[in-house]
Amino acid sequence: MVVVGAVALLDPMAGRLAKAHGIENMLLRRAPVLIGLAAGMVWLFLYRGLRWGALGRLLLKRNVLEMAFLALGVMVFKAVLERSGAVEALRLEFENWRVPLAVVVAGMPFIAGMVAGITVGFVGASFPLVVELMQSVPQAERAAYYFLAFTVGYAGMMFSPVHICLIITIDYFGARFRKIYGRLTALCAISIACSVALFLAYRWWQ
Repeated sequence: MVVVGAVALLDPMAGRLAKAHGIENMLLRRAPVLIGLAAGMVWLFLYRGLRWGALGRLLLKRNVLEMAFLALGVMVFKAVLERSGAVEALRLEFENWRVPLAVVVAGMPFIAGMVAGITVGFVGASFPLVVELMQSVPQAERAAYYFLAFTVGYAGMMFSPVHICLIITIDYFGARFRKIYGRLTALCAISIACSVALFLAYRWWQ
């Protein structure tokens, strides 16, 4: 609660400060989270009686170290894939093969979601391209395309081998990837089918 409260309080302030002074700095964007974590640690030491020795033993546990290195590896792998320009190359391939616009709008976020494994990743990588493609679409129909893009992209993120939340959860609870992905497949298939149906219904209604 301390961490969440600090982030909720400081994040808008950091955003206004960056906008007012034209600052685009990674450290400034992460400052609310860092301050929130520091405040949470202070609270643990002062009010929960946490000691440095106990903290050190906790951080050096094998499962904690494994999860930390796993998270680091996933984030590095994700960054390499995103910076390789794979999504932009995919868009060009779609255009060369004259793939229907709806398939392109759904396909790019899906693959970006598979690559990024995080919502902000697939949105940031694919939606600027989706927005560009929307210039040729009537204003009344754009909402349907955006809805389709986000829903299918989210499904791609859930299937991603670098979906860090899923990876860490499976590792922590000792679950089996095969069993988890079996259930995810059914749920994501239903989600995609519903989004396609709503997309078609919205376009027909318009």
